[in-house]
Formats: sequence, structure tokens, C-alpha cells
Amino acid sequence: MKVSASDVALRYALRFHCLADRCEDSCCIGWRVMINQANYEKIRRAASLPGTERRRFLESVELVEKGERSIESYAEFKMRKDGTCPMLMENRLCRIHALLGPKYLCHTCQTYPRRIYRVGDMAFEPAMAENPRTRNKIYASVDSPVPLELSATASCPEVARLLLLHEDAVEIVPFDRRTLGPLVCQPGIDLTTRRPYGRYLALVRERMNGMIRMQQLPLEKRLLCLVYLASRTTAILNHRLLEPDSPVLEGEALMFDDPEWMLEVSRQFDTVKIPAPLLFTVVRTLVKSDEEGRDRTTLRELTRLVLAPYLSKGPWIRLARPSAARMDDLHPEELIVGYRSLKERMYAAAPERFDRYFTSFAASQLFGKWQLESTDLLTHLIRLLVELAVYKFYLFSHPLLHHALDQLEAHREGGAGDRRKPTAGGETELVPAGRGTDDQTIDPVPSRHRKRAKETGSVSTVHKPATGKGEPPPCATKGEFLDLLDRVAVEVVYRTTSLLEHGFLLEQIERKLKKAKLMSPAGAVYLAKL
Repeated sequence: MKVSASDVALRYALRFHCLADRCEDSCCIGWRVMINQANYEKIRRAASLPGTERRRFLESVELVEKGERSIESYAEFKMRKDGTCPMLMENRLCRIHALLGPKYLCHTCQTYPRRIYRVGDMAFEPAMAENPRTRNKIYASVDSPVPLELSATASCPEVARLLLLHEDAVEIVPFDRRTLGPLVCQPGIDLTTRRPYGRYLALVRERMNGMIRMQQLPLEKRLLCLVYLASRTTAILNHRLLEPDSPVLEGEALMFDDPEWMLEVSRQFDTVKIPAPLLFTVVRTLVKSDEEGRDRTTLRELTRLVLAPYLSKGPWIRLARPSAARMDDLHPEELIVGYRSLKERMYAAAPERFDRYFTSFAASQLFGKWQLESTDLLTHLIRLLVELAVYKFYLFSHPLLHHALDQLEAHREGGAGDRRKPTAGGETELVPAGRGTDDQTIDPVPSRHRKRAKETGSVSTVHKPATGKGEPPPCATKGEFLDLLDRVAVEVVYRTTSLLEHGFLLEQIERKLKKAKLMSPAGAVYLAKL
């Protein structure tokens, strides 16, 4: 992958179209939405806006305090008590978009879930680049000569589907910026020879993007080679120290053109064992985040479901809120041993599927998020590995998927499959598949999504109801299992990404890893092998 002189995008980002009221979730809930000054004034003065609607808008926003106010963060919406945007109508459409059109939306709403980076010579617009009021959001006009790169965030359910379920999702293709409407870009990167840091950063990024796509190597080995490259170049790739000519850095990056060399590099990590406290630290942080009520996207329900096999005697005991006390009852060694067993079984059922999920997500992040958001290249990579580790834990441990495998294996053997029901004494007994229980429900569809589906008369393909109230989806064929796996993968990735990228979770996990001295090359190796 090379930084092109023209605008380029990941294919899935060009396929994206907002589902609006047909989406199973809503990006109009739980955000802090800032309004730029230009759009605030445009809406306030819009001649076509009725007086009652203008008053509604002005009553729904508040100006940012003068000391913090800028042209980008000029005002913000006052969210309702339930966390919804005051412009969200009962039909789940935006009032501003419906009355005035997309050009009147604030920059966050115009852009999300897309990510657009400027890649080129910042000298084309030096005044905007150097002005602190405009540095963070630089507008790219249709006539601007600076190339753009387009991707998207998987915190949107539709983006997660397009990213995970298509084999060509992360192909790099040219695009016409005029088809996107108003463009709001992330801070750019200067690739000129005057500033060698950007040029060498682009070189290492190009190599990392190529490495993650080398399908002839197992995903784990590709991730380990990324760790090796990042750990070798982090000290050199410093914008304060980097010389215009750095043959050492170029040599380190160019070695990874050869798959055989990558395989040899990865072999040195074959005997490395993951320390039990690593997974415990990550899972403990997930539970703590759940307890503190910071999961905007009902990650709580997912955490409860996935922790069941580890905190109970049977995988189908639906737990109450997993508490710190219950986590303390679980030994770190028991957790890692249990995870290895579940991971081995689940991965063997669909290795190509899991490789595609994780490769596509990693490729999208490496392309769509430049290292500028992290202090150094290794930290940048560790953050990606943390996201992958969380997704792996949820997917490989998911009871719905293991129950589906039970059913599939039972059908192959001529049986009907069974599941477990808790008894009064805390033990478990087998219950034939197809029978419900009075004290137990296993529902992959969150209640708020089910209610929304009932109101709108539609249910997303990601959240198809189970067959019968409280029953897991039936799974008699490999095709049915793969369909369920796709739906669960999309749900896990979009829900978790919402909290990792827009909440506190990634920051919390990073802080815990730093305390355990795992924000290091060794910690990165452990995460890659998790």
C-alpha cells in the first residue's frame, strides 16, 4: 500500500449508506455533540426554518463558555435525560436534516462514521494548518490539491457489517471526493522532504499495512511481526530526533517485504506463554467499566452473557450483574486456561471467518488511524492489539456460539442437542434443545433493540430474534452456524468499538497495563498471542 497522489479509500467505506430509522442502534444517543459556529449561524438565520422550529433549536443548544469557545466548538446540544439528541424525532430521524438538509448538520453529524485524513504537503494551506483554532479540523475543498484517505469507524453497526462480512472490504481504491458532500478532515500529515518525520512515518505505515494483508502467514504471526517492527523503529521514529536521511529506519522497514523473513522473525515468539494476569486484567477492567455504568452501547448485557462460562458451572446460566467479588473468586490461571480451551474450539470451527474479521479490522485501523493519535508507534500498535484482544475474548467465549456448535455436533451425530438448566441447589442439569425454562432466558437481542424493532416493524439482520421467546437460534447446518457467527461478530465489534473509541474503556485498560508494566514490547507480544 502506497500513499497515493490521488484520493483513496477502503472499499467498505465507499459502500456505506446510513440506514437512518432502519438501523438497530442510533448514533443520536449518548454523544456530546459540538456545533461549529458557521452551522450554528446558518441554522439560526435559515429563512426556510419556521419560527417555532428556530425557537426549538435555540432552546436545545447552549453556547460554550467564552474561554473555551472556538469556531469548531462554538455550541453544543443539550441532551435529553435519556441521552438522546433534542433534534431526534419520534420516527428516529434528525429534525435538522429533515427540515434543512445535510449541509446544515454540524461537522460531527456530517462526517460520522467516516474518517477522512489529509495526506500531503501542509504548505498548501499554511495559515489554516498553523492557526490553533483551525488546526484540528481542516476543510478540504473539492479543488484542494492535497490527497485524502477515507475509512470509517466500526462503532456504527452498518460499517461493522460492511467491514467484517465482505472479503474485499479493505481493498484500497480511488474515489471521487465530490460524491461525499461536505468534507471535514482529521489533522493532516506532511509528507514533504522538509519534514522527514511524516515521510518516514508513512514508510513504516505502508509496510505495516502490507504486512497485515499477507494472507500466506497466520494472523498471529503477522501481528507478532508488527510488534517486532514497531519495537525496532519506535526509538528511531521520533519527530524531534529524526534526520532527513535515515537508512537504518528504511532498512528495518524494507526487511518485511519478504514473507519468509517474517515467518522467521515470528518463530522466536513460538514458545512465549501468555501470563495469566494479562487476560485477568483486561476482563477485570471490562467488568469494572460495566459497574461504573460507562457503557453507552449496552456492553453490560454482552459482558454478563460472555462471562457466564467462566463464573458458573454451566455455560447457560445467565448471571446477574458480574461483580468485582465474583471476579475475585475466579483465579487468573483458571480464566486463561478456560479461554484457551474455548478459543481453540471456536477458532477450529471457522478459522477463515475469524481471520477475515480480525484482519479486516486491523487493516482498517492501521489505514484509518495514523500514529499521530499516540505518543509513539509501539503505543499505537498496543492500542490496536487491545481492541483485538477484547473482540477475541467476547467472540471466542460467546455462549451462543458454543451452544450452536453443540447443536451442530449433535445433529451430525443424529441427536437433537442439549443445553444446561440451573437447579435449586446450584448444580446444572441437561435440558433437551427446543425446550424453554421458567427461570432462564438466553436472548441475543437487547430489550431496547427488541422494543425498537416492534415500534418500527423491522428487525436488523444483526439482531434477528431467537426462535421462540428465550430460545437460542437453532443451528442444524454449518451455514446456519456461520450466519449466527457473522451476526454475533458484528454485534460484538460495533458495541465494543463504541466504548473503546468513544468512551473510557481503552484508556482504562491502557492505564491498567501500564501499571502492570505491560505497555511494552513484551506486553504487545502477549496481546498478539491472546
